[in-house]
Amino acid sequence: AFTYGGALPADPRFHATTGHKHSGATADAPKLAALACRVTHSAAQAITTGITTWQTLAFDTDSDDVPGWHDPVTNNARITPGFAGVFQIAAGVAFAPHATGERSIRIIDDAGTVVAQTLQVTCPSSAWRVVASCIARLAGPTNYFYVQVAQSSGGNLNVNATPQTWFSVHFIGT
Repeated sequence: AFTYGGALPADPRFHATTGHKHSGATADAPKLAALACRVTHSAAQAITTGITTWQTLAFDTDSDDVPGWHDPVTNNARITPGFAGVFQIAAGVAFAPHATGERSIRIIDDAGTVVAQTLQVTCPSSAWRVVASCIARLAGPTNYFYVQVAQSSGGNLNVNATPQTWFSVHFIGT
């Protein structure tokens, strides 16, 4: 079992004893115990109205991605840890101001399972952030998480950019 600063899970990108990255590793390379990825949304993204019309968010900026779990260009909606384990997943989405309707966010795994979901029923006329978080397990190296949103304002509504809209995955154990 994984404990902070203790045993390291098998990951071919890291040395099993030291936790240093294999390619270009240095003495101060990050330990696997601190594996985490946080990505943000650098531009507003228009979300079509319809509380059952789920739309996947694109995250084009890596604010902290030491292990390389996110590609800001290809499949930029996904965070793919690259190994099996238990992860803490969280996302915060800031919708543009609009007093009408509901806002919703959900975190999904690659199998289509909703692992977390939050619905904000009443929204103020100022910008509103909806947050979802959970702990979930991924089974293998090609599995990933992504974020979807929905809203029912009666028209298109933007999701605000960095730093208000973000997505993070933290490795917590095997």
